[in-house]
Amino acid sequence: MKHKLYRWLPSWSNSLHAKRRKGWMRCAQAEHPLKFGQELQDLVLFENILAQKKDGVFWELGAGDGVVGLHSLALELFHGWKGVLIEHAPRPLPWKMAQERRRALCMEAAHSDYPANLKKIPTELTKPELVACHSEAWNETAVQATLAGTLRPRVLILHLPQADLRWVSRLQPHYRFAFAFHDDEYYLARA
Repeated sequence: MKHKLYRWLPSWSNSLHAKRRKGWMRCAQAEHPLKFGQELQDLVLFENILAQKKDGVFWELGAGDGVVGLHSLALELFHGWKGVLIEHAPRPLPWKMAQERRRALCMEAAHSDYPANLKKIPTELTKPELVACHSEAWNETAVQATLAGTLRPRVLILHLPQADLRWVSRLQPHYRFAFAFHDDEYYLARA
């Protein structure tokens, strides 16, 4: 029952999603502004990969409801980052709330429409330093765009890429594997 309700109710409902709670409510209660993400991924990302960089640009591909499981929420709220949230089938109520509460550009777009979607993104957001993918389809889109040279983030986060290693192996000339953490693999651009 809970999994059916979850699709329609906002993720920031603490009473329904206490175990998976990430985002607005927990953010306000955190003693450290980056200790509210999933498995502390945002803290690891900010301190170890991004070297505490401020004022960057991010893209979250497959952004879900705009809050849960994203790597960019703390970066946006506490460190001046800006960016784009892209979801191919956003749930109406949570997506509307994300559009109202986040400064990031919220776009509804399918992964297969990637090149056409670039025209909708403001120029200052077209060169992200961080791209996080939240599904296998977005992994493929991001890797293809990287190989084609239309997307070159400094940090590329792929969600469960072990299901399709052909994309990961093609990244090797451009990116090096940094580490795996929770359900993601982190890749850093080669100099």
